[in-house]
Amino acid sequence: MEENNLNSAIYHLNYLSNLISNNLIAQKKLVKSNLKQLDEFADTTLYMTSFCWILILTNSFLDEYDRYFTSSNSIMNQRITKIKHKLKPAISRIRKWKDLKNFRNNVLVHNLRIDKRNYESVFIDDMRVPSMGEIKMLDSYIDPAQISNNVVNNVTFSVELKMYGFKGGPVGNMTNVSIMLEPLGGTTSYIQMNDVGPGPNGGTLYQLDFDTSLGIAGGLRTCWIKAMADDGLVKDIPMEVVVLNRLTAIISDELAVPSLITNTKDNQVTFSLRAVSIQTDIKAVSLDLSPFSLGLAAMTNTSGATMWRYSCIVPQGISGGRYSAISAVTDNKAGIAQTSIPLVIASSPIIQISSVTPCTIGNDPDTNVSFNVRVISEYTQMQEVLLDL
Repeated sequence: MEENNLNSAIYHLNYLSNLISNNLIAQKKLVKSNLKQLDEFADTTLYMTSFCWILILTNSFLDEYDRYFTSSNSIMNQRITKIKHKLKPAISRIRKWKDLKNFRNNVLVHNLRIDKRNYESVFIDDMRVPSMGEIKMLDSYIDPAQISNNVVNNVTFSVELKMYGFKGGPVGNMTNVSIMLEPLGGTTSYIQMNDVGPGPNGGTLYQLDFDTSLGIAGGLRTCWIKAMADDGLVKDIPMEVVVLNRLTAIISDELAVPSLITNTKDNQVTFSLRAVSIQTDIKAVSLDLSPFSLGLAAMTNTSGATMWRYSCIVPQGISGGRYSAISAVTDNKAGIAQTSIPLVIASSPIIQISSVTPCTIGNDPDTNVSFNVRVISEYTQMQEVLLDL
């Protein structure tokens, strides 16, 4: 008989725990679905029905757990004791709601009166049961929401929260609001945020400043805020920070040879630089030649992993001026650093003034004639001017 009772208890506990779990999952899906076709009344009704059913099942689970999940067989009882020891934190947390059984008996099962207190109405009593309210996030922000991983960033996390009861009124008290900052180089423990007083939307504002670590992984990093209330309510809030990969590299010896060309002919130019990264390996170096009507080019490594070079023909006809070829250095962790290599393109010299003195001569006797010109070149110096006589 005892063995049958224990087997039944195990089956009942498994059955009830599955029902509770399935109801909680369904309730969570209902909240996340945010079905627009459900008005507030319908949504509240579904929530209350599921909530009350979970409380009934929880009471049944505790009754079965306390009264029937035991055995007089020493070996079996040792196994049961070990199981109950592992479950103790969860069971103890449930038992903190000391009026679960009274709530089940007087509210959910019977006629809203307390039989042990002269059948007073349950609405004048303050029962300790799980809250039917919720913690609402009224506003949140991160400043800055986009950071680089090659510097230490001071990031401010801010969230405004307010507690609401079943009928829309405030209920309970917030006991702890903390944030997990491990994705930004913090510890694996939650850090308590500071209560800075009333927020602009009628809630309570919580903030925390944090200095990020160098070299954290790039991408979208999610830091979770956990808000807890004294009635057992818990709300998890994701805070997302974009981390940009920025390579901390030493780039030097940026050079174009020749560094000055004319636009009257095609010119071969060799661009080169030196790139060194202490923490990572240089993977590639690209060169943007679009200012010279060319495309994006991959520079070639010429000495281990430091010197990079690329040669090309800069076509004639480009307007004179000072130009820059932008080079992007990429490491093996997708970090990027940029530099520029200057190149000057000179236009053809301009003759502004020309004169001959005297401008009229005879053919006898010999006459001394002076030829005068003024030549201007913006980026070059004249070496010689030839006169064809």
